[in-house]
Amino acid sequence: SSKRRPRGFVTPVAPSPPRPTMDAFLNEGNACFVGEDYDRAVVHYTTALEKEPTAKLYENRAAAYLKLGEFQKVVEDIDAALAYPKVSPIAHRRRGMGLFYLGEFAAAKKSFEAEISMCESAAATTWVRKCEAELSGSTLPLRGLAFGERVAKSARTEDTRPPAQAAPAATEAPKPAA
Repeated sequence: SSKRRPRGFVTPVAPSPPRPTMDAFLNEGNACFVGEDYDRAVVHYTTALEKEPTAKLYENRAAAYLKLGEFQKVVEDIDAALAYPKVSPIAHRRRGMGLFYLGEFAAAKKSFEAEISMCESAAATTWVRKCEAELSGSTLPLRGLAFGERVAKSARTEDTRPPAQAAPAATEAPKPAA
């Protein structure tokens, strides 16, 4: 014989384990990024974005896309991040890099200048110079800011005294005997 349960009785069910939060997926994506597993980082950032989209998540996924060479996706993610009220200056750099590698140098330059307007950035300044070189059609190699700073510093500290008289050559060729 079976036991009868009182009317309205519900069999207790074990609670389901907690579902991973957006932060859990963000942290897992960050761990994958640091471990240079950019494809998996994109998966985790995408899952986190599905749970709770934020500018930071779009920026992080854009960084992973940048490492994967998915430059159009970089621009799309940063454009999505820029729709939020607060973004980091590096968002503009990532957008600029995506545009640069897509060959859109004028738009890339504007993104790097936007980063510079938010904070001083030697890296963004170098990228602006790269954009200017591409826009001008220059084929000269870019040496970066470090070279320019060394040249400027040496020009300020250069010795302005006249050069010493040239010393005569230590060895002269012997004259032929007559």
